[in-house]
Amino acid sequence: MEKLLETKENWLLSPSGSQWELREMDSLACYEELQIRLKNTTPFTLTLDVRFVANSGQDLRISFDTLPETEVTVPIALSYLDSQQLFPPRTDGRLRMMVNGLPIEKAAVKSLVISSRPCHEKRRIEKISVSLSEQITKGVIHDPQCLIDHLGQWSKKAWTGKVFDKGALKEQLTQRVEKMPDNQEITYQTGFFHLEKRAGRWFLLDPNGQDFCSVGMDCVGPSMECNIEPIKALVPPEDQKHARIDYVKRNLKETFGATWYENWQKLIAGYLKEWGVNTIGAWSDLSFVHDQHFPYVVVLSSLGNSGYPDTDVKIFRDFPDVFAPTYERRAKEYAKAIVPLVDDSFFIGYFMRNEPQWAFEYEIDLATELLKMTENSYTKQALIHSLEKKYENIKDFCAAWYLSGDSIKDVIEHTHTTEHLSLVAIQDLQDFSREMIRQYVKVPAQAIRALDSNHLNLGMRYAYLANEAMAAGCDYFDVFSINCYQEDPTDKIEQVAQITGKPVMIGEFHFGGLDKGLTATGIKGCQTQKERAQAFDHYLAKANEHPNFIGAHYFALYDQPCLGRFDGENYQFGFLDVCSQPYQEMIENRQLSATNLLEIHQKGRSNVRKAALIPSIYC
Repeated sequence: MEKLLETKENWLLSPSGSQWELREMDSLACYEELQIRLKNTTPFTLTLDVRFVANSGQDLRISFDTLPETEVTVPIALSYLDSQQLFPPRTDGRLRMMVNGLPIEKAAVKSLVISSRPCHEKRRIEKISVSLSEQITKGVIHDPQCLIDHLGQWSKKAWTGKVFDKGALKEQLTQRVEKMPDNQEITYQTGFFHLEKRAGRWFLLDPNGQDFCSVGMDCVGPSMECNIEPIKALVPPEDQKHARIDYVKRNLKETFGATWYENWQKLIAGYLKEWGVNTIGAWSDLSFVHDQHFPYVVVLSSLGNSGYPDTDVKIFRDFPDVFAPTYERRAKEYAKAIVPLVDDSFFIGYFMRNEPQWAFEYEIDLATELLKMTENSYTKQALIHSLEKKYENIKDFCAAWYLSGDSIKDVIEHTHTTEHLSLVAIQDLQDFSREMIRQYVKVPAQAIRALDSNHLNLGMRYAYLANEAMAAGCDYFDVFSINCYQEDPTDKIEQVAQITGKPVMIGEFHFGGLDKGLTATGIKGCQTQKERAQAFDHYLAKANEHPNFIGAHYFALYDQPCLGRFDGENYQFGFLDVCSQPYQEMIENRQLSATNLLEIHQKGRSNVRKAALIPSIYC
């Protein structure tokens, strides 16, 4: 059974963003799903934020993207209000969805606020309706039409440099490969990449002892897979029989035949050297790395079969029961992925993992989430033990926490809310949260170090430091890494430097454009490819001014698929499009090389101007 809440015709969206509040609502308690049907008439991806507001004032936001020129029904399962899934799986016709906020009871929701984000121009939703359903559905694409061509390109737009047929693509790529010089190998005699601090500035040095500014490229591989299942009705009929298609790889195979991989390697090696990229970043093709002899980094959790150590019991999202014997045992299994790389002098170091989902929430206090759990865990027993060490007897504990009971163990096991707790209790929980994060880092870091003492531990690639507690355990890192999507990363580098004192590496940044290719910019946006080049140079110049900075890696080599990768992201941020064609205006307008950037780092100053950015289009 469905209940229509409200509908709008021709919702005009202001460039500064528009808002629609729904107050007259039934309780959500008896429903399983919120459904939003809309027709996006703009030429760009549309992001909407749906904010669930409780009587207490607490809220939780669920954001999602939809494609241009499509009408879809987007289901939002109300189970997502428990905030345990940061990125829910795709539904038909929808791109990415993201959940932000601490858990909220659906029965407590009093209103919904649906809002659009700022954009560089006015937009219009032809019609939109909001309903509640007692059933879980998979979404609907209404009156679907094909949106991409046989090469995987967006078919609703033309641009300078777009390839229109396979014959032209073969001719262009073949000519590019023929012009690429043969590989000139870098040689390292002995040693490994290492760190040095001189006159208050951190430097990364190569195995030959030379200063090395790491200018990296993530996802260097002949692949960018598109998940066909949720958007099957929007692809050419001949492609609808597949569950997944990798248009990048298919275009290369149809161009070069049996020698496609060798030709791709020569093409990309030539491109990267031409662009001044000296490091192969995360999630890249290790065969390419070894064949072409580039310095490189890895995300260790993506190697091997075990992933980052985990436990069946979760404290919040993907945060495991870090004091459990299982966590230590699985950490040792995870660490074995480093063994094949131990003696490689081209290997700079390893990120332990990427963007833990638990760390996205600014207000998160892990010990508070631990207290809420009714399920027992080794980590809760560790909390009890730490409190027993701090407080000599139950009387002192109860007086400090404003609770009563016969033992600390009994009180903690039967307390599942921080409501009415004292400020001392809140501080105790915050202190233990730091211990939880420290344990989360320490156990696998020590397991890796026991197998590899040659290479740098580059940290966790946190999306950001949501609070100072997230730096706990940084003494097990050689470098503290963040993924920093800003116009200028200076303040984020400074934040890390002040808290940790460590050198800083940026694992991801990018700028996307709207004049070519896809329909969304990604996390930072520009109007044109030329402005993307300026933004890229300005970002790296400002980063290199900071004394703690040692390198940044761009995300990513290729654009994402027009209709979305596995999670629905479809951003135009690549140096290459789906046809392995470079965005020439971006390439030609870049001014800085690794040599220039190293000079900036040594001097601590630059004079590169800012680019003109536009509001980003992304979820």
